[in-house]
Amino acid sequence: MTKFKGVLLFDMPEPAIGDWENQLGYRGMIEVWKHKKTGDELIIEPCDEGYTEVLIHNKDHTKMDSLNAFDTDQEADDFAKKWMREHLEGWI
Repeated sequence: MTKFKGVLLFDMPEPAIGDWENQLGYRGMIEVWKHKKTGDELIIEPCDEGYTEVLIHNKDHTKMDSLNAFDTDQEADDFAKKWMREHLEGWI
């Protein structure tokens, strides 16, 4: 997870995981990772109900899926990184 969750101007993205690159500047999201080749986006998003959800959607935003939900941001971040390492070619 970026040091300041992408909120501050001087925040730095995390190192890439394969072709997954950490994106900054998405308001309301904890983390966004974009696949360089496929354009798929993996999103870690806080929910009003008090949990944190990990979502994936394709480049055109025509296909989306919830991968899992967690009690803490850190649990969601750990899951997302593991998922990206297992799906280096993108969402297939």
